[in-house]
Amino acid sequence: MTRSSTRSMFDQRLSRTHEATLDLEQTRNPVLLLHVDQLQPGPHQARRDFSGVPKLGQSVLERGVLMPLRVRPLEKDRYEIIAGEQRWRAAQWAAQQRPERAYLPCTITSASSEVARQDGLHENLVRTDLNRYEITQVIVERVAEREGISRDEVRERLIREGNRNGSDPLIAQSFEQAIAFSTLELQLSSFVRFYLPLLELPEDLLEALETRGLPFTLALELRRVSDPLERSALLEQAISGQLSVKALRAQLKTRTAHSKGSVQRTWKQLNRRMKPELLDKLNPNQQAELERLLQGIEKILNN
Repeated sequence: MTRSSTRSMFDQRLSRTHEATLDLEQTRNPVLLLHVDQLQPGPHQARRDFSGVPKLGQSVLERGVLMPLRVRPLEKDRYEIIAGEQRWRAAQWAAQQRPERAYLPCTITSASSEVARQDGLHENLVRTDLNRYEITQVIVERVAEREGISRDEVRERLIREGNRNGSDPLIAQSFEQAIAFSTLELQLSSFVRFYLPLLELPEDLLEALETRGLPFTLALELRRVSDPLERSALLEQAISGQLSVKALRAQLKTRTAHSKGSVQRTWKQLNRRMKPELLDKLNPNQQAELERLLQGIEKILNN
């Protein structure tokens, strides 16, 4: 048996153990029927795509909510959802047609805010329907929680460790522990290369990734296009199937080469024109503006 398969079996056992613990908790804690208006989502929900709510809502309309939500009490007869937000949204949808579907079974737990946060993150990791962006959010959040650092610092340290294997064993260990309960077969180097960049997607690409079926490989390539109008045109081609990753890379490579050649030509032209007598003809405002531009160029060249 390989090391990878052994680890996979171990992780799955951990996941089943955790799930069994939650099931046992549900048998011990009361199950109440709560109105959808009494519930509110937790603050650390990773899921952004709720496009499946109408389909699930149709099932709720016909049979009701069969699996209890896990919630914790707040103030004034209100409850925070730990697990089951999509079922709650589906019940809201179904209740518009059948008001009695506004009531759904909930397991009440006295979990603290911190425990609820951890359980919510775990519940997200063991689900199989998260997209790559949502998975990335959950993993970064779990590592940040374990290390007691910000999400931005997590990303920086993961990138450094992914590119320089062995330089930061603590962050690598936290990453391994963060995915221990999931069914993901994911190496840190792959996570850094194919997952972390998704957190930097502009909103149009993120929306296309989550709701329009844009492949994540094309999303990562389109992220390199800074012009919104040009990116929008390429995005439509990608979604319609007219643009492959290979074709897009070829376009971007050609454009980069053309841009580099244009910069080199402009640089040579400016060097030829930069004569002392020309600079002497500039008024003070023009000289100050030129000084500002030269400082900007120097800064770029020093990076």
